[in-house]
Amino acid sequence: MASAKWHREKFYRFSDPVTGVVVTRLTGPENNCHHPYFYCRAFSRDGRLLLYSSDRSGRPGLYVLSLETAESLFLTDEPGLDTFMATFTTDGRFLYYSVGDVLYRLELKTLKCEEVYRQSAPYNGRGIYPGYSDDFQLALLAQMHRDDVYHGQQGWDFFQPQCRLKPRCRLVLVNLSTGQEKIVLEEKCWLGHPQIRPGDPDTLMYCHEGPHYLIDTRIWLIRADGTGQRPLGYVRKTPASGSSEIVTHEYFTPDGRYIAYTHFPGTYGQQGSIRMTQIDTGKEVNLGYVHNYSHPYHSPDSRFVVGDEMKKTAPGSACLWLLEIATRQEKVLCRHGSSFAPRGRSTQDAHPHPNFSPDSRLVVFTSDLASSSTGNCSVYLVPVVT
Repeated sequence: MASAKWHREKFYRFSDPVTGVVVTRLTGPENNCHHPYFYCRAFSRDGRLLLYSSDRSGRPGLYVLSLETAESLFLTDEPGLDTFMATFTTDGRFLYYSVGDVLYRLELKTLKCEEVYRQSAPYNGRGIYPGYSDDFQLALLAQMHRDDVYHGQQGWDFFQPQCRLKPRCRLVLVNLSTGQEKIVLEEKCWLGHPQIRPGDPDTLMYCHEGPHYLIDTRIWLIRADGTGQRPLGYVRKTPASGSSEIVTHEYFTPDGRYIAYTHFPGTYGQQGSIRMTQIDTGKEVNLGYVHNYSHPYHSPDSRFVVGDEMKKTAPGSACLWLLEIATRQEKVLCRHGSSFAPRGRSTQDAHPHPNFSPDSRLVVFTSDLASSSTGNCSVYLVPVVT
């Protein structure tokens, strides 16, 4: 890792045009910036530090931002760095991130970095996209055979052909103390979104990735020993038959009792609702129709779900919404106005991916609203006003 470098950000505070709440733009539009994926830990345990990516060095790099001093510490910008799946550990002492086929652990106090795990051929066709146990003793990876990776198209144009290839994939459980791996599952199907159940590291979740009309069931569960594989709702006997319902962006609720997700009855981004299925009983709870969240996520205290509204027309007016679980009432948090268009070097940069601070009082999100002239994205922070 490169030697430590500091950069002072220029926080910009403004009144949201929809709710009047004060929103803080943490990074300026002169560089392309975003925070990690929506179910990664973007905040340190005490909520004082925020993990984000910026290309100010000329290529995407990882930084840790002090929300108190507005100073950013540069961590790394190695070629092949994955800037979306980086995460704080639960105790806030370490960061995990990957570069190509290698998973690293970085100690924040000393900036000492060590290799934890290395993907080996031939199951190194894609980068490392891990889900972690809540004690960070285990990581679950979805790996693809390198000969089955689809090449030749950019952006979302690869999505359908990659699914149709039925790539050889496997789930691998990695011991983060020893680096030893255990193969949990092998399938000729695109596997993604690997996650480990909070409080129960023996229960693993993953998805069959791809357009809904080409897959049988999106959400799957399996035991760590490879037994007990089962789909979670919305089963199609064969792809492209029966229901056209879409479920996506699944995650475990903080207490580990449910898997929550966005549900669309037929067309992505229309008539969306937030639903949860109880893992032990299979009973589904419908929290109600919402403003077409792409990425919903629970607050750590399980009081709210935050979601990033999608609008195909007038995307600049799209908002972040807050759904109170007890009352099933929805309210605007602020405007995010992001286009969801491919920005930077990824299809994901302009996805808001809202996420809560550990105390459930703040929400971080990414948007390209203020940088239309450059196409860059910025990172924002908004208080949860109830």
